[in-house]
Amino acid sequence: MSLQDKLKRLDGLQGRLLEDELYRVVGEEIEGGVKDAAAWVRAVADGAGDDAATKSMYIKHRVRRLQDEILLDARAS
Repeated sequence: MSLQDKLKRLDGLQGRLLEDELYRVVGEEIEGGVKDAAAWVRAVADGAGDDAATKSMYIKHRVRRLQDEILLDARAS
């Protein structure tokens, strides 16, 4: 799913609803085998060899990156 498709899906959502949908998007990415390289490297560094911690950190970093992409897209519009 492209960034534009994700943004359309998130259009009009705010606050906790937006955050919940971002977590859902990340869950779908994980299920589909899609991994964001920057979020993954940060998660590996933060997880310190603990697989469960790495996965948890990946999700948080990925959601944060999506939030940042949304802000950048809004500024460009």
